[in-house]
Amino acid sequence: MSSSPSSVLIAPINIAGQSSILARALRTLGCDAVSCALIRNGFIHDEDIRFYVDEIPEKRARKSARRRFFRQALTRYRTFHFQFNLTLMEDYRDLFWLRLFGKKRMMHFWGHDLRISTVARELNPHYNLPDFGDELILRRLQRVSRYVDTALVADEELAAYARKFFKHVVRVPQAIEIGRFEPRFPDPDNSRPLVVHAPSDPVVKGTETILAVVERLKSRHDFEFRLIQNMPHEEARAVYEAADIIVDQILVGSYGLLAVEAMALGKPILCFVREDLIPTYPAGLPVIPSSPDTLFQDLQNLLEDGSLRGRLGQRGREYAKTNHDSLKVARILLDIYNSL
Repeated sequence: MSSSPSSVLIAPINIAGQSSILARALRTLGCDAVSCALIRNGFIHDEDIRFYVDEIPEKRARKSARRRFFRQALTRYRTFHFQFNLTLMEDYRDLFWLRLFGKKRMMHFWGHDLRISTVARELNPHYNLPDFGDELILRRLQRVSRYVDTALVADEELAAYARKFFKHVVRVPQAIEIGRFEPRFPDPDNSRPLVVHAPSDPVVKGTETILAVVERLKSRHDFEFRLIQNMPHEEARAVYEAADIIVDQILVGSYGLLAVEAMALGKPILCFVREDLIPTYPAGLPVIPSSPDTLFQDLQNLLEDGSLRGRLGQRGREYAKTNHDSLKVARILLDIYNSL
């Protein structure tokens, strides 16, 4: 572990591999960055530092392990790039000491760590999801924002929440290592397309409605459908590579990392993006903004039009290269680090 005082710690969780991707890209640009996970999450475990304190069974031992790690980090890093509204200590006490010692601090949000369900329902008629703990989310945001001025978010949907708490809100797109994604554009002549849906959370993604639409369409069209759940990331990606169409989510109102990976692979993607948010994204967004009301027709159009599948796949690949390449995202982060 580097002892450079100018080094960056991205911690304490690796959401969909983003901490690792960002740290690698920053190092490529000459920044001494390290990814760290104190909490095991998902199927991607390629952090530079893996110290899963959440798996220590005894509460006092977990707290002690976190304190020891924090004391070491305090002397080794100058910039603390926190993830998912979590820090190195469960009670956020580390934020007081980081401010006292003049360390740079920012919080990177990803979705339900910031999104308030009651507000989301007012903005989005399709957001009929359960309460993810609004009171707890609000308390955490209020506490973190006392010590952290800068929030990082992927898009305007999340930025609207962050501005209520943080002095500075900066949009940082989801990052992918574009060179690791070889595009496999859909064959326009494929008479039996493969449709893939891979819900990380079936409730959030609207999986029940998606499956019902798929069943209705099967009576009219000849296509293959695969539901991907609880599968290691590399295995899931092999399925995405073979897909002709990928259905992401139809409720939340903004696109996430699966949509970005689908674009990078050259796949047409159906994913609900709120109409008022579309102009806030970079020009040429290739996502079909399917809602529960439009999914049947949108998916049917893609099943019937191989040429459309191919055009959307080409546009998606270019969009991912232009807007989500990890090196471009890392340059945005360097500007943020240098501004603090």
